[in-house]
Amino acid sequence: MERKTQKNTAKTLIIAIFALFAVLAVICGLFLVLFNMNGFILKGFETDFEETVKAEGYEILETKSVYGKLNGNGNGINYFSAVLIKADENEIEALEEALEEKHEISGYYKQEGLEIATVYNEHAPLEYETALNESETYYTVYVFESHISGSNPLDPKGH
Repeated sequence: MERKTQKNTAKTLIIAIFALFAVLAVICGLFLVLFNMNGFILKGFETDFEETVKAEGYEILETKSVYGKLNGNGNGINYFSAVLIKADENEIEALEEALEEKHEISGYYKQEGLEIATVYNEHAPLEYETALNESETYYTVYVFESHISGSNPLDPKGH
């Protein structure tokens, strides 16, 4: 009888340990999903931006995107995406108008050097990797959103 009690205690202990590991795995999985949610949102934001640029007839040479607390003080998740394109300044204004319809803030500037320099990514500096040919004219076109529905405000990158 004592031997059966020891077997039952051992089985109960094994089941309890397995249940504890299962609960920990679920908690870790939820943690990973919740804190990667903003990364998934950023990918959709970037893809939508790229599709708009391509629909206007531009070839994207490189794209850089980031999310987090990108400028100013306080807390919050911001989204920023920039593309490097070759263009004439007269042509680029039509692209700017298309982006203004879809995004909170959009803009462009003549790119000189590799640094992406806007006030919208002051806490998250970005640089292009594409080598620029001095005989050609490049522009950085960017979009910024201070908030996107579904963002996880608990993400540490927003603080």
